[in-house]
Amino acid sequence: MLSRLCLLGCLLFSTSAAIAESSDTEALSKRVSAYAAAMQSKSYEGIIDVVPTRILSMMAGLSDTDVATLKAAMIQQTQQAIATIDVLEFEIDTRNPDYKRTSNDVPFVFLPTAAVMAVPGVGKVESSTSTLALKDGGEWFLSAIDSPQQIAIIRQAYPGFSSIDFPSGTSKPAE
Repeated sequence: MLSRLCLLGCLLFSTSAAIAESSDTEALSKRVSAYAAAMQSKSYEGIIDVVPTRILSMMAGLSDTDVATLKAAMIQQTQQAIATIDVLEFEIDTRNPDYKRTSNDVPFVFLPTAAVMAVPGVGKVESSTSTLALKDGGEWFLSAIDSPQQIAIIRQAYPGFSSIDFPSGTSKPAE
């Protein structure tokens, strides 16, 4: 009898985990689609909208400002940084996410990311990287992890990432 109860419990747990993962994948895909559309259309507000709230709060505190002022400055900096860059191709792959959790239970996944951009004075650049998607407060957020500085900020805001190995990416001239 006890083994049947254990079997039933395992089946219920795996079924509820699959349902939760399915709804996570749907929510994550919607978030990624909105971000990709923002990148293609250069909607700077949409690009900044995916930054984790905890990171915004931490950075605002370190800058002795409020989140709204920080977001406005980030939007302006993003506009200046990519105004002259043409995003020719941009894709974040959400087809088979490998969900994980940090030591302090923050759900996350590394999503393969590919882009081709035309950069004035440089030409076409192709990058193959990963984007960190993390769930905080029931909402999915995205973060570039292309530089040690970006990873350091994530680890400062989310200490559970201190023991996580981040994938590296590549950039090269496109043909």
